[in-house]
Amino acid sequence: MDYFRKRGGQPKLVYLLGHEDKAKFEAAFQNFLKDPDWVAARDASEANGKIVEKVDATFFTTLPFSSMK
Repeated sequence: MDYFRKRGGQPKLVYLLGHEDKAKFEAAFQNFLKDPDWVAARDASEANGKIVEKVDATFFTTLPFSSMK
């Protein structure tokens, strides 16, 4: 954590997920945010205060040589 504070940034938790296209990605992400099990786990983990300031969802496009296709 000191590494990020010295540089003025915040620690980040990053998940990389695969989806066929952006529309499916966005639908899956919205469903995830409403999932009752996830909401309960999030609320329990934040009982003493928020642990993240914001959640970003970014869709990346693979390059022609990527093995992620």
